[in-house]
Formats: sequence, structure tokens, C-alpha cells
Amino acid sequence: MDRSPELRQKCCELISEALQSCGDRVILVMNQLELAVRVHEAEQGSMGAEALRELGLGMMKLDVVHEHARRTARTRTCVDEREVFLVYETRLRKSLRLPVSTQGMLYGDEVTEQDLQRAASEAIAAASDPIRQAAFLASWAPWQAHERRLAVASVSYESLPEQDIRFPQRKEPGSAWHLYEAENFLTW
Repeated sequence: MDRSPELRQKCCELISEALQSCGDRVILVMNQLELAVRVHEAEQGSMGAEALRELGLGMMKLDVVHEHARRTARTRTCVDEREVFLVYETRLRKSLRLPVSTQGMLYGDEVTEQDLQRAASEAIAAASDPIRQAAFLASWAPWQAHERRLAVASVSYESLPEQDIRFPQRKEPGSAWHLYEAENFLTW
């Protein structure tokens, strides 16, 4: 984090917010911190293509799980949204290979086995669909950075076509874009 002020700032904000709340909030923020660090490392190019793809698919499944947690929290009365998110993350972490490490929580809210099963089924379906995989990875910043690094590595200066470039170019007099060669400015 010493080399990334943005990551350090994000982590400090998460920790500060978590410490002002309940114990499960701290646990949930630990997952968020872990994700922030993993995504930052991925954006920096510190993992191979397959590990990056696996992390991306884990993030995709986590997005689906989080959407189910949001729906559950909205439809149930007297539940703490943080606890609902944490129940989904901790209970589905292993089976879905989610990119979080928390294994337990202090309190648990009303999330049924059926709720968890629906979230797991949808996450598996999403991660198994090549079109959805490609769409998610194409929109995910670490994968975009990886693709850019590959594109840059595949091009060399020597392979670029030669072009005779003179700028500014002459345009017809009277044109709004009438530009002069530098020699026209050097009149004595």
C-alpha cells in the first residue's frame, strides 16, 4: 500500500467506517479490504492470465451473490443489510470459490437455505455462460488493463508502418482550418 495512495485512502476509509459500527461490519469490511487489495494487485499486472481470469469469475459470482443479498435485505423486515451480505458471503464462499476469506460471523439474519441455493445456482449459471463471462471480463478494469498490456507487448516500434507526416498540413486558403508550415512564420 506504500506505493498506492489511492488504495491506502480506500482502505483507511473502509476501516474508519467499520470501527464505528458492529462487529459484523468489521468482518464485512475485512472482506472488502481483501477485495480492494486483490483488485489493485490485479490492475498492477502482478498475476498471470489464468489467475486473473479466475479472480474475475469469482468477482462475477460475488456480484450475483451481492444482488441476491440486496434483494433479500429489501424484502425482509428488521434485518441488518450488512449481516445479510455477510451470511451470503460466508455461507457461499467455499462452494462458489468466492474471492473472500471470512469464514464466520457474530450474528446471522434470516437468510434461508432456499435463498442461498437460488443465489448459488444463478452465480454458477452466470459463470458458466461464455457470453456473460466475456461481457463481465470486458467490463472489468483489471482485465482491461491486462488486455492493454498484451496489446502493447505485441507491437514494436519497428513493426509500425512508415508514414511521411508533416504537421501542420497545408489547407486551401480561406478554409477554417488554414494552417501554415513553420517556414511561413519565419519571415524577416
